[in-house]
Amino acid sequence: MNALQLHGELSYLQGEDLSVTAGGEYISIQGSEDGGQALGIITCGGECAFEMAGIQGFLCQAGFFCLYGRTVPFAYRWRAFKGDNGADMNAGVEFRITKLLNLWFQMNNIFNNKYERWHQYPVYGFNVLGGIIFSFGDKKN
Repeated sequence: MNALQLHGELSYLQGEDLSVTAGGEYISIQGSEDGGQALGIITCGGECAFEMAGIQGFLCQAGFFCLYGRTVPFAYRWRAFKGDNGADMNAGVEFRITKLLNLWFQMNNIFNNKYERWHQYPVYGFNVLGGIIFSFGDKKN
């Protein structure tokens, strides 16, 4: 079996206040001696992420990724087939109330896309999470 994987990533950082990252990956797998296929491998994907610290103690982030070309095993008459493609976006915020107490809120799968990252394991639909972070001990900053 011959495999080629290309992965690239570009990032822009401005201190601790701003971070923007974009990347992509391509995987090519040529058959084996018995003509088999590499199953479950995502052959093409990309992602981008954004994180910004605005007002002091306030942090917002967003991310997007997509995947394409996953081969699923034994689906129809014992033959592999191409699985669904997927795209997902998330966003969140975090706010520092005191040095020891933070609040956070996050939304995942904003597009509410239905796809399987792994065969027969569907991703959650749109979901919202939130919480409180309390740090024990003395923080210097």
